[in-house]
Amino acid sequence: MAGTGAEAPAPGCVTSGDTAARPKPHANPLLHACALLRSEPARCWYLGDHARDILAGAAAGMATLTAGWGDLGSGAPPADWGAEAIVQHPLAVLEWLRPGLGAHQSPERRPSPGPLIQPRASPTGSG
Repeated sequence: MAGTGAEAPAPGCVTSGDTAARPKPHANPLLHACALLRSEPARCWYLGDHARDILAGAAAGMATLTAGWGDLGSGAPPADWGAEAIVQHPLAVLEWLRPGLGAHQSPERRPSPGPLIQPRASPTGSG
C-alpha cells in the first residue's frame, strides 16, 4: 500500500500452504487463522485469486471476494467461482469493507459498486 497514503496494519497472523494438514480448498488453513485471531469465520471475509481460495473461504463459512489480479488459475473464469464480488484493485477491497458498504450491509442494501468492484451476478430467474 506504499504510495497510497493508507496505513497498512501488520497482519494478525500469516498462514501458508503447509500450515494445516489439509491445504486449500479445505477450510483448515482459514479456520486455523481464525483460531489464531480469535475470530469467528462468519465475521471474516476471504480474498482470493484462485478458485480454490473461494472454495476454501466458503467451506470455512466466510464471505469471499475474488482478487481480479494475481494467479486467477486456468480453469473456470473468476465470475463463475461464486465469490460475493470481484475486486479489480487492492484499494477496492478497502472500499468494499468500509463501514456502510460491502461487508457491513446485506446484498440488497449495498450501494451500486464503482468500476473497480463487480458484484456477482444473480442466478437466472432469481431477480
